[in-house]
Amino acid sequence: MNWEERLGRQLSWKGDYAGDGTLRVGQVDLVCSRVRKVHPAGLEEKKEAVRPAKSKKQKKFVKKRCPAGLRGEKETVRPEKREKTGLEEKKELVRPAKSEKTEEIREKEMSGGSGREKRDRETREVSEGGEKMRKILIVVDMQNDFIDGALGTPEAVAIVPKVEQKIREFPGKVIFTRDTHGERYLETQEGKHLPVPHCIKGTKGWEICPQLEALREAEAIDKVTFGSEKLGELLQEENRKEQIEDITLVGLCTDICVISNALLLKAFLPETPIIVDASCCAGVTPKSHETALDAMRMCQINIER
Repeated sequence: MNWEERLGRQLSWKGDYAGDGTLRVGQVDLVCSRVRKVHPAGLEEKKEAVRPAKSKKQKKFVKKRCPAGLRGEKETVRPEKREKTGLEEKKELVRPAKSEKTEEIREKEMSGGSGREKRDRETREVSEGGEKMRKILIVVDMQNDFIDGALGTPEAVAIVPKVEQKIREFPGKVIFTRDTHGERYLETQEGKHLPVPHCIKGTKGWEICPQLEALREAEAIDKVTFGSEKLGELLQEENRKEQIEDITLVGLCTDICVISNALLLKAFLPETPIIVDASCCAGVTPKSHETALDAMRMCQINIER
């Protein structure tokens, strides 16, 4: 009797023995040494051996003790430490060599920059109170019509080189004014008292003379009458931002536009010294020139000669 028959006899009390090595007990088939569960639909599900899950402690132990090759994992390769030598391998930013042109520009900027910037820096001087101050030069109406045009005079022509030199050497900001009229000038109050059309905007006579126009770096202030209220407001605002040391006026004509703007600036900036350089001014006549200088002196305007 083989082992299948012996097994059938021993378990015959629990179910039917099929005689082919299979013992049917309810819905369970025992074949040799394995157990199968029979589903109603005839499909069989195999029971596989389930390994117990490893604890965290076991996982750490395996990772720590087992070589990487046995775990099927890639071993982390740490970079070898480089031996320190006298020269460390550091990447440094390499700045391109400065060209001669770059050096020249830099040297120019350090030494003074443009003429206008240099003058602006030179105007900022330290007064006794320690406050920064600067100088302002007003070039009044140095236009062709007042020099050799409709209202020109020999005295006006004579001061052009002096005014040019004054501008070139002045250590501060330079502002030009420009007498400006329209086509209907003769209908204005000024035109009725001085019926000579002059400085009509856009004409050659309205333009600043070429020698001085070449030195102008900022937009000129156009004015429709003798004194410029815009000029007074501009300098008043600049004085609030940074105290002005003094204001010098040169130009034409001493007895009309120069005296008008000098007194106007005195009203806008009563604590700022106002200076008129008589050598760079000319009047309608030599006599009226001197009369205007005397009048300004009486109003506490400093007259230089």
